[in-house]
Amino acid sequence: MSDISASESPVFVLARRLGLSLPGIAAAWANASDAKRELASRIEDSQILSGGADSDRSFVVFGSLARNEFTGSGRSDVDWTLLVDGVAAVQDIDLVHRLRHLVNETGHKEPNAAGPFGNLAFSHDLIHQIGGSDDSNVNTTQRLLLLLESVSLYGEQVRTRVVRNILSRYVLEDESFLSGKHEEHVPRFLLNDVARFWRTMAVDFQTKKRERENKGFALRNVKLRFSRKLLYLAGLVTCFSFCIWQDDADVKRAWDSGLGLLDRGMPIVFCLEKFANMPPLELLSLAFLNLGMDAEPVKQFLSSYDGFLQLLSDENSRRRLEELAPENMAEDEVYQGARNLSHMFQKAIEDVFLAPRLNLLSELTIKYGVF
Repeated sequence: MSDISASESPVFVLARRLGLSLPGIAAAWANASDAKRELASRIEDSQILSGGADSDRSFVVFGSLARNEFTGSGRSDVDWTLLVDGVAAVQDIDLVHRLRHLVNETGHKEPNAAGPFGNLAFSHDLIHQIGGSDDSNVNTTQRLLLLLESVSLYGEQVRTRVVRNILSRYVLEDESFLSGKHEEHVPRFLLNDVARFWRTMAVDFQTKKRERENKGFALRNVKLRFSRKLLYLAGLVTCFSFCIWQDDADVKRAWDSGLGLLDRGMPIVFCLEKFANMPPLELLSLAFLNLGMDAEPVKQFLSSYDGFLQLLSDENSRRRLEELAPENMAEDEVYQGARNLSHMFQKAIEDVFLAPRLNLLSELTIKYGVF
């Protein structure tokens, strides 16, 4: 695990240039840094993953903790998985149980083990089952979140190996992209999976409403409007990265006309990995900085997201959203405040990604993200 300091983060560099104070984002960043350090230290000290098997296993966290948007102990879930990239062992389930106990001892909320987190994930399925009838919702979720919002707290080399193999599938099997014949260099295989994942999250949101008898519906609704949408935007920017950072030395090297197709593949993968490894809000901020975006929509983008994190960090407001029945949402002050913030966030997204006066992001979004 390696974290850059808040002062070096593109989020706060951008905020300083815009004259913005982002107390919600700053507090969540600090909480995430502390929680990741504590968990990593406990795993190391416990030696749960020590021994011969640790070279094939990684403790990977997702969600708000990986995004540096952690709103504190007892409020944000710790979404994690034990990622296995090697021979499966009977003892793996024992490791999972011990890791669950370790996470519980920190006082953080445990994820639902029946979902994609709090359990085992195997690299074979993540790498080889992309699309088709065997690509379940859980498999799709684990794969895309591994690319868009994951951090390893133990066994980073395992996570890196799996991420590179997944990206290699998207790159090496997309002949049109790999050939470099299109000047904009957009990986459509990856882009289509990112778009499919966004729609999967939206559809599953409605399914959970039914399965959980409306429990937590208002909170999930707010998250869909903000953090889930942010994931999709980060996926778009990752796919557009060869255009956004076309002057980057690594990007230029990847598209060197002197390279053959197979030789070109891994430099392209390494470029995608570099951008995919950044937390979503950092990646978006870096893109805004690089493109010199108009100040007002960017200010609105960051300010509204900061308001979202402040809302979630308030224990009473978060509990209110967790317990609020759908039929009472229209009259509820807390939910309506969150809804108004989400409209500001959506307006900022439209001004950046679908602007009538075209910029590079809107041009690429309309051309590749819509049709």
